[in-house]
Amino acid sequence: MTDQQKESLRQVLAEYQPDEFHHGDFVGADAEAHEIVRAAYPSIRIVLHPPVKKTLRAFCQGDELRPARGYIARNRELVRTCDMLVAAPKSMEDQQMSGTWAVIRYARIRAVATVVLNPEADGTGVELASDKAASRHEKGNVLVRGIVLEPGESSSWHTDSCHRITVILSGDRLAIEFRESGEIRQFDVRAGQVDWEKPTTEVHRAINVGRARYEEIVVFFLSEPGQDPQPKAM
Repeated sequence: MTDQQKESLRQVLAEYQPDEFHHGDFVGADAEAHEIVRAAYPSIRIVLHPPVKKTLRAFCQGDELRPARGYIARNRELVRTCDMLVAAPKSMEDQQMSGTWAVIRYARIRAVATVVLNPEADGTGVELASDKAASRHEKGNVLVRGIVLEPGESSSWHTDSCHRITVILSGDRLAIEFRESGEIRQFDVRAGQVDWEKPTTEVHRAINVGRARYEEIVVFFLSEPGQDPQPKAM
């Protein structure tokens, strides 16, 4: 981690005061974070999720050691285990070949609150990435996600990368706003409504413009396991 990331991590720890700290027992950021937590907050319980390959394992001394797994399985277990993910990438730009960014993308798919530590000294210390969505089921190429918007709330700006079925559980009126054109389409919705929707590259967001809470269940048909069905727009 850069000095900026280490300082940002200390700020996150001071603000959130976690009871547990999980990491992947890897040399570099994992080992550095381990030392920071141990030194500043010795009462925090540290849980290690080591990789099967020992080449770059840090062999930190934690309070609990989980079974070793392959990199992808280990990283996904970390995301499923945590309430908040703290990541320290080398760049704030999403890198397709980066293991760290792969974990960040998976956390966003599962709607886990994610703190991304900026490596630049003159940049924003942290970026909190969360959403109004929560994953309920994921198996193979199928992801089921629940989305809730209170009156006046909106989703993040995003595109849709796969086909999906939407089942509306509650709500009365919704709007879709398109970022590039500024167009806003409003329409009535009702509980029990089912829609088949196709992918789109247009950046847009949903806004609850009604008086009732809007809730829907969405079944995404992914092109491949782990795909982000609604990539956030920068």
